[in-house]
Amino acid sequence: MFNYRVKPVVIMGAALLMHPALVFAQTETDINLNVKHSVGRVAEFDREKFITLHATLNENGWDGEEDKLKYMMEDLNVYFGRDNGSMLWNLNQANEDPNRPGYIDPNYINQKGQENREIQYGTNRADRHQYDDHNDVMIGGQTSTFWQGRSTRPCCNKEGWEIAGAGAIGEYMGRYVNEFYRNEGEAPSQG
Repeated sequence: MFNYRVKPVVIMGAALLMHPALVFAQTETDINLNVKHSVGRVAEFDREKFITLHATLNENGWDGEEDKLKYMMEDLNVYFGRDNGSMLWNLNQANEDPNRPGYIDPNYINQKGQENREIQYGTNRADRHQYDDHNDVMIGGQTSTFWQGRSTRPCCNKEGWEIAGAGAIGEYMGRYVNEFYRNEGEAPSQG
């Protein structure tokens, strides 16, 4: 009489009709405006921690998009939270130390870091300094790893060089953070 596949559907439908309270269940919510809710010692939503972009103020993507940047910073109160590309980009463009194969040239990283801090961000992007309090980023060494046995991949037909190993990468990362970012307490015009 019943098709094998229809039988379970008919039985389930009949069971639901017999218990309309299951189908039309309602949830009651109480809102108490005079009660302060907290988890541990946290009682307010931390926008700086949870409403973040995986971007920075120094990115070229904001060029010509100042109205969107202003909307996101002022109206939506969004924060910048991550810089995952510039460390790798700068490693790939870097010159190899002529005295230590497989290591970045310290003069190159010093010069490029100062240029990035003082000119690219400090001067050329001075209009973005007003949002500097929204720019508390985590620096990552992605978008791909650059560990032992890997060569740099520069643009513009420049020849790459093989990275010596973890010590060379650690030195580069330390130099990058020290040279590309200003020190605590320095003005945004310093990077």
